[in-house]
Amino acid sequence: AFNAVDDAAHRFRTNATIGVTFYAVGFNTADTTLMQRVANDPGWIGNPSCTAQCQYDSTQPTGKYVYASSTSALSGAFQSLASQILRLAQ
Repeated sequence: AFNAVDDAAHRFRTNATIGVTFYAVGFNTADTTLMQRVANDPGWIGNPSCTAQCQYDSTQPTGKYVYASSTSALSGAFQSLASQILRLAQ
């Protein structure tokens, strides 16, 4: 499943017709490596939560991945993504 999701995200990001950028929220037992790769978030490279499989491709759209460790942290995670998206929209 990891490879299928990773490949699909890669194909969407490299499709010149669509121009997709991924923003993701991981919760509880989320696979940080997979979520970082789907979002193509360079901020997680070198983070101990990411395995050696974490990677960033500067030739593709850069998204953002935020991890929420509890339900109380979800609001902050969504706010972080919303502010990132609003900043890009201006």
